[in-house]
Amino acid sequence: MLSISPELFASLMSKEAIPAFPCDQEDWHYAEAQESCIARGIWPMPVRTWMSDLAEVLRGHSVLEVYAGGGWITKYLISRGIPAFATDNYSFYVSGVHKIAPVHQVDNMDAVSAVKAYRDICDVLLISWPPYRDDSILKVADLWKGFVIYIGEWEKGACAVDEFFQRLKVDTAWQMDNWLGQHSAIYFGRFAHA
Repeated sequence: MLSISPELFASLMSKEAIPAFPCDQEDWHYAEAQESCIARGIWPMPVRTWMSDLAEVLRGHSVLEVYAGGGWITKYLISRGIPAFATDNYSFYVSGVHKIAPVHQVDNMDAVSAVKAYRDICDVLLISWPPYRDDSILKVADLWKGFVIYIGEWEKGACAVDEFFQRLKVDTAWQMDNWLGQHSAIYFGRFAHA
């Protein structure tokens, strides 16, 4: 993990940047917090620690986030001075179950179109919980030549397709807090190209 000074950590954790998350409150109720987060398009347990560390790693880079949901991660990165763009076409949402109201601008486009549109201005691709069994992520892997950060469950989890995990060459991974039954982590690497 990153070594962050107490002063920088306090600055990163300031409440002014984004609204308070349920998990940041002492009296939060686990099931209600999870339900509330999912309804807002927040898949992970949103604690600021991993988001702060991620922002520090991304300082000096520009980020394209695909499968951004409500745009929470992008909003946080922008609040920390990181140029970032959120995209999602919400094609994997079950009609009537998830009605996401983005908290930041989320461009309505599929991941392949997003990579084509932003690859010349972004040097980091952030993939946030790609839909399970959706093989369009393989076309993204074909198109993206730069650095990749993947947040989600690993092979045999509830994200992407098996070939995606075979093609993503991971340099390092960070553990993160998870909801009960989730096994998400943050993976840093690049796609293998033929």
